Amino acid sequence: MKKKFKARRTSMNWVSVLALAFCCMFNLAVFGVVNYSFETPAYTGSAWVNISGQPDKTDGVVGGWTFVLSSGIARNGSPWVNTAPEGMQTAYIQNTGTITQDVEIENAGFYVLTFKAANRPSYNADNLAVSFNGSQVGYVSYLEINNSAVFKEYSFNLGVFASGA
Repeated sequence: MKKKFKARRTSMNWVSVLALAFCCMFNLAVFGVVNYSFETPAYTGSAWVNISGQPDKTDGVVGGWTFVLSSGIARNGSPWVNTAPEGMQTAYIQNTGTITQDVEIENAGFYVLTFKAANRPSYNADNLAVSFNGSQVGYVSYLEINNSAVFKEYSFNLGVFASGA
């Protein structure tokens, strides 16, 4: 059954986000987050794009990310990110922007959401709320995210799901 992952800013500052994986802790099976390192579409130089301002508001990958309000993808060296923790790009969220993706849970188990986040270089971050299937499962304070634009890993328990739940 499909569940929705959502990350959103809770006020008016900036954050860069890299969603790494959803992990089933019982059997360590990782189920796919499509375009988890935001490498598609590939941008060149120090480019960044406010995808939420585009007509389809997606990364163009089937089953991939949807960007709402002020959010998009930024390449290393752009105003949004010095160095992505994996690959060359990250997502960014500003103001009241959100990024979402539907994910499929096929195997029963206890699931944990793990991702990395950092503040925009030379800007303070603010709080980050993380939701799964319509419920907030995590909250990261701006005090934790403000780290000289260095990505830090965060994990939140999603709970136990039955097979196909």
